[in-house]
Amino acid sequence: MANIQWAKVYTGPAIEFATEIEQLADSTYIVNGTYNAGNNCKSWLIALNTSGDSLWSQLFQLDQVLRMWIISIVWL
Repeated sequence: MANIQWAKVYTGPAIEFATEIEQLADSTYIVNGTYNAGNNCKSWLIALNTSGDSLWSQLFQLDQVLRMWIISIVWL
């Protein structure tokens, strides 16, 4: 079992939930999640520092999600 480094809640005006989190070589974290506001479902990507503070976040339309997955496969 892993040790908890920090616990925080990241929220917006709709229903959000994280689907995966990865720690990168520079110790920052990338969180991939879903943002759902009615019929407007988007992918939500958040970068966090080692304390769990948000560095940036970006919503992606459905047509951008495939490109995001391709970038993440190449990036890893």
